[in-house]
Amino acid sequence: MKPHYFDALRLRHLRLLAALRDTGTIQGAADRLEMSQPAASRMVGEIEQAMGCALFVREHRGVRPTSAGTRLMDKVSIVLEELGYGESDAQHPPAEARQVVRIGAISQVVTQILPAALGRMCAREPNLSVSLFDSTSRQLLQMLKDGEIDCAIGGFMLNGESRREFHAQELWQKDDALCVIAHRGNPILRSRGAAGAAISLSECAELQWVLPTQGTLLRNVFDAQFVSRGLVPLEPQIESPSPAVILAFVAAHQWLCSISRESVLELLPAGTPIVKIVLQEGLNLPRLQILIRRNAEKIKSLRLFLAELKAEIA
Repeated sequence: MKPHYFDALRLRHLRLLAALRDTGTIQGAADRLEMSQPAASRMVGEIEQAMGCALFVREHRGVRPTSAGTRLMDKVSIVLEELGYGESDAQHPPAEARQVVRIGAISQVVTQILPAALGRMCAREPNLSVSLFDSTSRQLLQMLKDGEIDCAIGGFMLNGESRREFHAQELWQKDDALCVIAHRGNPILRSRGAAGAAISLSECAELQWVLPTQGTLLRNVFDAQFVSRGLVPLEPQIESPSPAVILAFVAAHQWLCSISRESVLELLPAGTPIVKIVLQEGLNLPRLQILIRRNAEKIKSLRLFLAELKAEIA
């Protein structure tokens, strides 16, 4: 983006960007601002010329913002709110405005924490839409960098650049560790009388595994512990990037084991056949975090979500 792009923009350009964020189509934004569709298209061209880059990808059903477009619309929403537009625009009261918040989180958070929080928020804010993405922490971080989501929740290893780009806060004040999970009827563990007891990394070779795919945080930590002790990392029978899929396999097959965060096991429903087995080596993990872009907390839809999330885990 050009360093002084706001110099070339007028208030009507900013309001058009806000309308595009809400409606997702040039025609919808034009209707919102009571202008013609060709006039709105021409203004989009003016904005992109001022920015010096493409802000939207034209698709059959509307327009999709590029990463640069997403960052600009975030800033525009903040500016308009400070100026008294946006939600309080006299021509378009809140009842007519529809906002979208895009949330990405690891599976355990999506399935165990977000349903209640998002349910309350949507009931309280009927003009708010939520796009929810379930992925690995690594993929979520990239999606946040690319502007595909507004908020990411997972276990992140942040470098200096990411720490400058994003605002991070811990999901909860809980220390976390890597543990083994297994079906309570696992025949090998039962024969050893070790169901629920501690197990060493060397003893893990006796078991059969369904593991997160290589490159995920949990798998990287797990494999590194074997290598650091001169042991060969495990070769799983099944791999999946989805914790929900892994839990389903462990619950359905008594002979399979996997790994998990200790903190998320507390979220499993009552009566689950899955039991925790502590690793003797005590492998600590970074705490789960909430990541948002700097200054994005000023956007109303994201503020509402973060408030409900904090209420849910309090």
